[in-house]
This record gives sequence, C-alpha cells and structure tokens, in this order.
Amino acid sequence: MNEKKRKEERDEYQKEIDNLKTSVNDMQNQMDDLGRMASRKTKNDIEKAINTYCKNNLDESDMQKDYVIRNFALDLALEKKKEFQNNDEYVSSLVKKAKIKISLSGKSIEELFNQIMQQNDEEYTLNKEMINAVREVMKTMTSNAELMEIINDVNYYELQDAIETYLQKSDYDITSLTDADKTEIVSAVLMEFV
Repeated sequence: MNEKKRKEERDEYQKEIDNLKTSVNDMQNQMDDLGRMASRKTKNDIEKAINTYCKNNLDESDMQKDYVIRNFALDLALEKKKEFQNNDEYVSSLVKKAKIKISLSGKSIEELFNQIMQQNDEEYTLNKEMINAVREVMKTMTSNAELMEIINDVNYYELQDAIETYLQKSDYDITSLTDADKTEIVSAVLMEFV
C-alpha cells in the first residue's frame, strides 16, 4: 500500500515538474519572440535615427542638399540593414559615405533632389500595391483552418516579410493576383518558411 502511495506521489511530482518545464519553455519562446521583434530594424526606425542625426549635425541652410544627403545615407543603411547601429559614430560614417557618393555622382544637388522626388512618387505607388498584394496573400493563408493549425506559432511579421520578399523576386503581377496565384504563393512561402 505504501509503495503504491509513493509511486502516486512520484508520478504527481513528475507531472508538476513537466508542467513547470513546459511553462518555462513557453515563457522562453515568448521572450525570444519579443527579443526578435525588439531587434528588428524597420526602415522607419533607421530613417528616424538618420534624420535626428542630420538635424543636429548638418547645415540646414540648404534644405535640398540636406534632404539628398539623408536619402543617400538611408539607402546605404538599408543595404546593410542588419549592421545598422543607432549611434552618432555609425550614422556619421553613413553621412560621410553619402557625401562621397553624391560628389562622385557627377550630378548637381538639384538634379539629385528631383530624381529622389520622382523615385519617391514611384515607390509610394509600388509600396501601396505591394501592401495590398501581401494583405491578399495573408487573407488566403488565414482563411485556411488547416494551414492555421500548422502555422499558428509562426510570427506574422516574419511571414509578411517572407511574402513580400517572395513577391519582389517573382514575376507575378501584384496588381491583379488570381486565387490560384495566391495559393501558389502561400505554398511556396510556407515550404521555405516552415
């Protein structure tokens, strides 16, 4: 009788330990997700850091020149997004590199400014189209209950980034994706992602 009771107590104790381990693992996964999200460097974060540095350190008498420098510095930062550091030393080196690129471009500040403004207009239209395309693909993904069971623990931001990256590399017309296109995209992205 005592042996049976000890076994039950050991089993209960082991069950509590297993539950605690599961809780700790869940908490660790949540912390890892939060850490990944906190360390993600968005274009807006990088742009804000560069703008703040430039506002404090550039000559504001020539607004077009400042704008061109900020844009060139942002392009350089985005080329090596993972290496970006939000400190004066790093941003200062980006600004110096931007000035070098500008002086070697062979174009006047006014020409570069107009070129950037035209690119911004084109990018705005493209970004709007891309955002809509990503949303449509995400809707296809989230409307499938079986898929949601498989991917419910996947970070949606990472999935959206993966879809956008896939669409940028592909030949799909993002302005008119068919249901078949969306299904193909979902399949291709998840095969790489999961």
